Amino acid sequence: MKHFEFEYGAGTMGADLPDSTDVFIPGVTVPDPPCIPEGQLEAAYRACPAPPVKAMEHAAANIRDYNEKLLTRTQEWTSPDGGVVGRVVRGLTRVGIYVPGGTAAYPSSV
Repeated sequence: MKHFEFEYGAGTMGADLPDSTDVFIPGVTVPDPPCIPEGQLEAAYRACPAPPVKAMEHAAANIRDYNEKLLTRTQEWTSPDGGVVGRVVRGLTRVGIYVPGGTAAYPSSV
């Protein structure tokens, strides 16, 4: 187990977490995951037989098509009584998250 102290209100709160837990600590640089060089990816693509490449490209096209249909878009239409109705979709510039806390040992407050 590893013990961490977190800022909580005007003080701190401690938690014992399993050694396998990854914790993001602001101000500490987290290394980027390993990256495969572009040239190595291109060489692997060219070396791959055509049938699996064709199958993966077909699957990627299906996934792209499906997810594009799920996108929320701004829409406007005329209702049956003649009024113009619709919705406006705007992206978020910032978001927040609330993590419940307190003195009880609920899994959601760790």
